[in-house]
Parts: sequence; C-alpha cells; structure tokens
Amino acid sequence: MRVRDLVEPVEEHDADLVTMLQSVLEHSWRMDAYAREADRAGDAELAGWLRRIRDDSARAGDQGKVLLAHRLDQDGG
Repeated sequence: MRVRDLVEPVEEHDADLVTMLQSVLEHSWRMDAYAREADRAGDAELAGWLRRIRDDSARAGDQGKVLLAHRLDQDGG
C-alpha cells in the first residue's frame, strides 16, 4: 500500500483556503519588508501606507488561520 492511498483527498475549496492563506501571509511579510526599506530611505509616508496594507493582510491571515483550524477540527484533521 502506498502512502498516497492512506491520505484522504483534500477538498478543492480547502486546498484553495490553504493556498490563499499562504499567499496573504506572504503578502503581509513582503509589505513589512517594503516598509522597512521605505523607512531606510526616509519615506515615512510610503512606510505608513505599506504598514497599513501589511496590517490588513495580517488580519486576513489571522481570520484564515481560524477558518482553517475550524475546518480541520470539523474534519477530524
């Protein structure tokens, strides 16, 4: 028996959730890096705007983590 046979298939919408969660968390990380670069360049206005974007992405990431955890608990995962 192959390991592949032991793993239950992942529903497509759950895979989409994982993909989008990864994407939004990476986006938050990138915005933080860009904000630090703007700080180093002395551009406080740009840095503030990038941090607001970062914060929005981080909130979305937190919501996605909660949603994923809830779905995993429901599925017994």
